[in-house]
This record gives sequence, C-alpha cells and structure tokens, in this order.
Amino acid sequence: MSIPGTTGLTAETASAKPTEAATEKADELKTAGLASKALSAKADTPYWMEVGKKGVNRLNLQCEILDPKTWELLETLGLSSESQVLDVGCGNASMARQVAKRYGCQVLGLDAEPKQLELAKTAAIADGVNGFTTFEQCLASEIRERYTEQFDVVMCRLFLCHLDHPERVLAQMIERVKPGGVLICEDLTHGFEREHYTCTPSSEGYEFWLDMAEHYGKIQATDFQIGQKLAAMAEERGLKVITNKPYQSQLTSPRLKAIFRLGMLELREKFIDSGKTTSDRMDRALEEFRELEEGDFTADYFPMIQVVARKPS
Repeated sequence: MSIPGTTGLTAETASAKPTEAATEKADELKTAGLASKALSAKADTPYWMEVGKKGVNRLNLQCEILDPKTWELLETLGLSSESQVLDVGCGNASMARQVAKRYGCQVLGLDAEPKQLELAKTAAIADGVNGFTTFEQCLASEIRERYTEQFDVVMCRLFLCHLDHPERVLAQMIERVKPGGVLICEDLTHGFEREHYTCTPSSEGYEFWLDMAEHYGKIQATDFQIGQKLAAMAEERGLKVITNKPYQSQLTSPRLKAIFRLGMLELREKFIDSGKTTSDRMDRALEEFRELEEGDFTADYFPMIQVVARKPS
C-alpha cells in the first residue's frame, strides 16, 4: 500500500483569528509529502508511512506510476524557461526536479518534512538542476505570510487529501497564482467501493491490500474523495476550470507492482498492533504480494483526478 482563509478580518471575526491560525498550523505540522505529502492527518494520530530515506523506494515507485499522466498534462500548458513554478508538498521533489530539467525553469518546492527536503536537495544536485530549484521548509498554512511572489504554475499532487481543511490551503495556493496562471491539483478521487478497483486475474493479496488501505484511510483520516471536490473548490475561488480528468494506472510490471508489498512492509507492525490483522496473516499476505508481482496479474492503483484551473488575467 502506498498511501498515500480569507485575508481580511472583521471586528466579529478578529477574536477568532488565533484559533483558526493555530488550527491551520496544527494541520500542517502533521503534513508533508505523500510522495511524501503527510506526516499525519490528525494531530493526535502519528503518520504511519515512512518518509526520508526509509520510504524512498516506495515513494520513487509511486512517482514512476503517476508521472506519465502528470507529464501528459504538463505538456499541454506551454511551460518554458521563463516559467516560474511552485510545488506545494513537494516531498522528494520528483515533479519539481523533472519540471526544472525538462523546461529549464525556476521551481520552488515547499514541504514541512526536513527528511524529504534533504532528499530533494541531494537529488537535484545529482540531476544537475540545483541551479533551477529551491527547496524550503514551510507549512502550507504559512504560505500567505511567508511568500508574496506569484507563479505561472502552482501545483500539488497527493497532498490535499491529507488535510483537515484543504480549502484553506487551496485558497493560499490560489493567491500565489499569477493572473493568467494555472493551479494544478492531482489527488485521490474515490473511496474503496470495489467497482473502482480491479485485479485480473483475482488476487487474495490485492484484496488484502484494499482492506488494509481502507483501514489505513480511516485511521489517518485521509479524504479519498477529495478529487471530486477540487473543481468546485477552484471555481468558488474565481478560477476557471479547464481540465477535470480522472485517470487510473494499471500496474503490470513486477517492478511497479512491488509498491503493494513495500507499503505493506512499512505498515506491517502498525496494522498488527491496531488489531486489524495478525502476524501470520501478514506473513501470508507478503507471500501473496510476491505472487502478484511475479505473476501475470494486472492491478489497478488508486483512482486519481487531474484538475487544472486558470486565474483570470
């Protein structure tokens, strides 16, 4: 498994400002990329997945799964060396680094998790794009107070689903979009209704993964349907939606299907401790994941959606 505001205050609302600000900061103190994207969805619930070097193999696989559709989208936007891009919840900065490398443009990546930023900076040097990328630790709830510049593109992927108040963060992201610029959000779009997930032929390991992923989502309070709300959220804030496109990756290669096993290895003890499964069942599941990887199986990954919205000039 790999899982995975307003600017003015009236006299009536001024007294509520500290509480709202504290709430937003609490949201983000638990939030950093899922391609890292979150430390926790609830302040009293520690984030279960690994970040930094411990989670890098799974996170890189997740990027490999999602990147093709992201690139199909980015290629339609006319990015150039003059473009300025902001990646919120950048994680290990797979997207940010590739955008800088492909277009030669300046990219600012923000994340709350220092371990992810360390990976991002090291990888940018290895990719030869450290002169085009800047990575800074920042809570998404602090974007408004810390940054005044605007960007041609403001993007996030698998980030908003982990926030208690995604609309507040989205409002701050929209403020950073230049007139005529675009907001890009890619995120989860369905829960675990089985009609949205198929493995051919059927696999006990895949069914176990779905059960555990659903349990994980409940524990971490992940909004697996956030994608269905994104277009309306953007339109409510004055943007014109130009793309609202669902997609779902089908995994066929042993390399990509390994993401199910790697995620479960990270979460093994957490699931056992939570009482959701037993050590014996988890051992059997890991064998089933190996069979899923190496056999002639095609397995659906999480249903996603791409939303692109343009700010009026």
